[in-house]
Amino acid sequence: MKEMGKIVATTVLVLLLLTLGAEAKLCKKTVKSTFLECRKLSCIEQCVREGYTHGYCPHDWLHPSAPDCVCTKECSDGGEAPPVEDEPSTALTLGARRVGGHT
Repeated sequence: MKEMGKIVATTVLVLLLLTLGAEAKLCKKTVKSTFLECRKLSCIEQCVREGYTHGYCPHDWLHPSAPDCVCTKECSDGGEAPPVEDEPSTALTLGARRVGGHT
């Protein structure tokens, strides 16, 4: 019975160590929004056009309506940005929102 506990503990430890090394690096780029304040959907669309996979408006208590938009995507292991690729799921979601009349 003690042997089974050691096997389970070892397996859990190995799985934990594997998940620690699997985290991807995130590249970020700040761009100016075309509006006076950052709007979530416009920010995402602008970031996708520039080859990023996501965008968000970094509001904080000092700048609740800042015009900046932060674009993000996974970086390669070297820390440099990967080649520009559109993420189909994001582009499809944005297209579906436009067709549905939501902007």
